[in-house]
Amino acid sequence: MSLLKNILGRIFALWAAIVFISTMLIIFVPMWVIGLWKEPKRSYIMHKIYRNWMIRFLFFTGLRLRVKGKRNFSPGQNYIVVFNHNSLIDVPVSVPFMPGANKTIAKVELARIPLFGLVI
Repeated sequence: MSLLKNILGRIFALWAAIVFISTMLIIFVPMWVIGLWKEPKRSYIMHKIYRNWMIRFLFFTGLRLRVKGKRNFSPGQNYIVVFNHNSLIDVPVSVPFMPGANKTIAKVELARIPLFGLVI
């Protein structure tokens, strides 16, 4: 049973990676163009794109997401949110579901990943 679970887990991880990369390639050009716009309009539009992207990613991979803690955010306030990075997926699925536009700060090594580095 453990071997089967391991094999199925790897197949699912491959499928999720394919979906993530293919959907990222679809939104890459609009994100690049919007990245040239001035703030704060750019952040608000990017936030909508990220949310739309992650909703589709979660749907196509069959993952369910439960958003908790939204009541801790007050409209119009600034916050610093820190992720513990238990997995590589925590930032992509968390950031779009925070209320309001936001900025992500990442370590420089992530910027070296082809295409993904242009997103962060």
